[in-house]
Amino acid sequence: MNRDNVFLEVFSHVKFPKLAVDLERLEQAADKGSRTGSHLSFPLSAPSAKRSALLAAWRGLLRQVDVTSAEIAMVGSMLSSNRARKQILSLVGTKGKFAIAEQGDLLYWGEDTPWPAAYSSLVSQLVAIVGVHGNSISQLVPGREEAVNRAGFDASFMRIVSEYPRQMPTEIQYAMASLGAWLGGAANIQYLSYYATIRQITHKSLNVTYAKRMNYSQQDADVLHGGGLALVPMNLYADVALAQGDPTVFGSIPIDELNGANLPSEDVMRELPITDPISKFPGLMLDKHYRAAFWARKLGKQALFGARNVLRDHYTDFYNSLPIESLVRCKHYCAPVVRVHGMDELRSLSANIPIRSEGGVFFRGQGKLHLLARGADVQRMLFGDSCAREPSLVTAASRDTDYAYDDVHFALRLFLEQKVALQDRIMGKSRLNDWQEMVRSPQCRLDRAIMALAQHYGLPTHGLDITRNPDVAAWFATNRYSKSNVMARYEVMAPDTWPSSEEDWPVVVACQAVTHSTQGSLHDCEDLDQFGFGSMRPAAQSALFFQGGHSDHVNRLAETVVCIFRLAPAVYETGLTFKALFPAPEEDAAYRVMLEFASSAQFGSLWGRYVNRFHEIAP
Repeated sequence: MNRDNVFLEVFSHVKFPKLAVDLERLEQAADKGSRTGSHLSFPLSAPSAKRSALLAAWRGLLRQVDVTSAEIAMVGSMLSSNRARKQILSLVGTKGKFAIAEQGDLLYWGEDTPWPAAYSSLVSQLVAIVGVHGNSISQLVPGREEAVNRAGFDASFMRIVSEYPRQMPTEIQYAMASLGAWLGGAANIQYLSYYATIRQITHKSLNVTYAKRMNYSQQDADVLHGGGLALVPMNLYADVALAQGDPTVFGSIPIDELNGANLPSEDVMRELPITDPISKFPGLMLDKHYRAAFWARKLGKQALFGARNVLRDHYTDFYNSLPIESLVRCKHYCAPVVRVHGMDELRSLSANIPIRSEGGVFFRGQGKLHLLARGADVQRMLFGDSCAREPSLVTAASRDTDYAYDDVHFALRLFLEQKVALQDRIMGKSRLNDWQEMVRSPQCRLDRAIMALAQHYGLPTHGLDITRNPDVAAWFATNRYSKSNVMARYEVMAPDTWPSSEEDWPVVVACQAVTHSTQGSLHDCEDLDQFGFGSMRPAAQSALFFQGGHSDHVNRLAETVVCIFRLAPAVYETGLTFKALFPAPEEDAAYRVMLEFASSAQFGSLWGRYVNRFHEIAP
């Protein structure tokens, strides 16, 4: 498949969010009549050698805008103008003519429907995302080349690998950021690895089919899938490599990446460098937990993540002072498990963790230490005879393959936009203009705020709740969460209710993003207070938001683990209360609007069950 066809194919599979409509522009367009066409155009800014690839990507993306009858009915019901609502609902069951064409340096999209106008804000944001990520890379290139030349090396062999796009809130933003970085000069297109593996990750039958095509037995195929490995046949990998023009990087990690502090088995080292992978290997396998790609080998004791138990040297003195009980494995490195017997000990040990990054130390409390479920064969292939007990800190959205966070993200964004518009009409304000400016911003602050809002109030996302306060983490570790029907609750654990097995005792996980690749994942919780949706819960919980890596990098937080404190049976007195940590909806505007979303006619039946309801609401 030639490069442009790859871009067309890949971006034809990027899920276009039909609910990412601009209600105001849709209403304006619909008021002119349902069959009144709309159009938009935007610049195709790219190096000449890559322009056709950019055009193919946009063609693939825009061809998906086929709004279903159910989506038309949902969006139409949210319009305030009776005329506009009637006009939009008249589109149900109809097909409009459309055109996607080059006009000089512009790409034109027109239809005899209001949809180009309705999605113009989204397209504006995507165009800006491509530009910002392209500029961020292109501005790096001259300085990096100069530094390489000064060091006495040939800069023509230099490659810049883009890491940031996977931290974008939604898939479509992730795809466009990856595209922009490549256009700006990055060697890789991160999104291509997601495209090449997500179907195998979410559909076992396809993964097994690919594995068998790559000469694995049925039994080994089952083992590989159960161990979190997605199989990529050589022809699929070759299309990806051809498209980006670099065969060594899959996603943003070099294939068979080595860590000098913890090398794989001697057998693996003897076969390096691999000069002809096409004849030697049938394809790739990607570990969905860390998005690491390897040449597909027969199951053996290769220890691809390292053959030894190595602790990070960032914390040598701290580790030497600990009464280490056992170890866990976090990709290339191990981290200690330490038993504590009360809050004073937990606070003291936490305070002694050296600060090695600007983000500092953060914590997560859990009812027990969950481990990744990998079979023994996969564990030997990844870790040899070294520690293979991996803490499971996976994102909630990745646990249910039938759940699509992006669907709920744009539904929630649309619901909140409708609330802002209603408030403006009632109160005579103009906050909708500010909302739309943020919708179009390539920094995605609004989308990050919506993702944090969703996460903190129960909707599964690509991120995780964490806290700067070890007391808060200990409270969550020692208060059992339960949900019955629609109501959720926390119940404190008494010392005599601790499980008999130490493996099931609650834990506080201490983390710090010391590597460049994880530092950008740590975010303060963006707030929506300026739109009347201020959230009290994150402040009460000293909360942060850790951005995961979509569904092809689900255990990203584990790469930041410093140590795990196992809480022995005791009273862990924090001075915190449920009332303080979970303000009632009468006080917390964000909680209130999330409960309204959960019971809304448009979205409640689809996603309402996920929102945590801790309080009875007066009728």
